[in-house]
Amino acid sequence: MQKEEAVVWLWAILVLLASLIFSPIWLVLLIGLGIAWITLSLSKGRKYPHAVAEGLVDWIGRQKYNMLAGAIALAAVLIVAVFIVVVLKGEEAWLTSLVTDLGGYIAIAGLVLGLPALGYAMVTDSAVGRIEDRLGMAEDKIEDIEREIEDNLAEFCAELDDQHFVQVFVPDRERAKLIPVYDPTDRGPRKGWGIAADAPQAITGSAWGGKGYLCGTQINLKRSKLRLTERQQEEYEDLVAIAAAPVLDEIDNEPVGVLTVFSSVADSKIGTLDFQRRHEEAASALVDVIENYIPRAGPVLQNDLWK
Repeated sequence: MQKEEAVVWLWAILVLLASLIFSPIWLVLLIGLGIAWITLSLSKGRKYPHAVAEGLVDWIGRQKYNMLAGAIALAAVLIVAVFIVVVLKGEEAWLTSLVTDLGGYIAIAGLVLGLPALGYAMVTDSAVGRIEDRLGMAEDKIEDIEREIEDNLAEFCAELDDQHFVQVFVPDRERAKLIPVYDPTDRGPRKGWGIAADAPQAITGSAWGGKGYLCGTQINLKRSKLRLTERQQEEYEDLVAIAAAPVLDEIDNEPVGVLTVFSSVADSKIGTLDFQRRHEEAASALVDVIENYIPRAGPVLQNDLWK
């Protein structure tokens, strides 16, 4: 579906929902058609809803655990409130009347809020499918490598505070981009970092291409040399410290992955020699794990088929 068609359907759904509440319906339809026409006519109008929708999905992805915790807490509060109103105060009739009066509006609100949730679920499933396809790996194998990486990084992660976040990148099956195979906070990027020899992307891509340790702070994270798109700069503008250690094969000293650590708050660890030493040691510990799942560059050898 083209972006323009998606925008039309978006407004059609919103107008339909509005027509269930407001009257006269012809006025709602007229306003909806006017907004849809403006949206399709202006170039900025075409881009804005699409950008907002993708931004909302990204935000939900980062906040999904907080949203779940909030939903559980809200459910507990409602249970306690109902107990107080019905059992302790004997206001069952008042509560029933209130629920009846608000029920329709709550149902409509639930439908509207449920649409982004459904969209997020679809996007998440699609993203998982893309990762499987990009790596040429079954879902259970992805789960295995995530678990083994987590076990190997347990000691290193225990030394970090809750303001530091860890990712492990590996090359996709075409070895054109680095894909986050271990990404507990779902920060991505979903499309990966480019690793073309003459134009690697971001600190992670350059650590891979240069086969050396890199770290950056807020001052130099937004330089054009990182080759970030405008959207990527906006998405990661909150990061103030990033360090990337290539996972180097011990035989030929070629990279097989990258261990990245980043922080969104003022940081005093990243950039120190002690942190770099521990970071590189943690990266070295991932060599065997990654090589068990990710094929080396070049053609498959006979010995590889017998493993």
